[in-house]
Amino acid sequence: MEDKYYERLMELIKIPLANNDIPVSALIVDKNGNIIAEGYNDRVKNNTISGHAEINAINQALKDNTKLNDCVIYTTLEPCGMCYSAIRQAKIKSVDYILNNDKNDVTRSFALHDNYLSLNKNTTKEQEEEYQTILSEFFNQNIR
Repeated sequence: MEDKYYERLMELIKIPLANNDIPVSALIVDKNGNIIAEGYNDRVKNNTISGHAEINAINQALKDNTKLNDCVIYTTLEPCGMCYSAIRQAKIKSVDYILNNDKNDVTRSFALHDNYLSLNKNTTKEQEEEYQTILSEFFNQNIR
């Protein structure tokens, strides 16, 4: 993953961490490489089931854009089934993520037969390890 996108994703996960939300963030990038929207988990903060990073980024992008079909969504964690469906509904054709979602890997099952949406683990080993550490520490501290 390009450093500028990775670094912004890592900055954004500080917001949900401060609110005791799962540290997941997302960016929507247009065909020219410009970040047009950002999102992060705010499910706990706003007490809403749909407060996922990808959905928040899509909602932000749709305020100024009616078409997202030339965009890529970059996210820290492989999208869950709800987010995968929202990404498809927004007509985004490519998802690049850092870490597999081992708890909810339904998206890989969907993607096996999806000719429309490309789901790509796009990361360096260092990026993956850094984010895995942050996510593991979050869950270790929040096990109840």
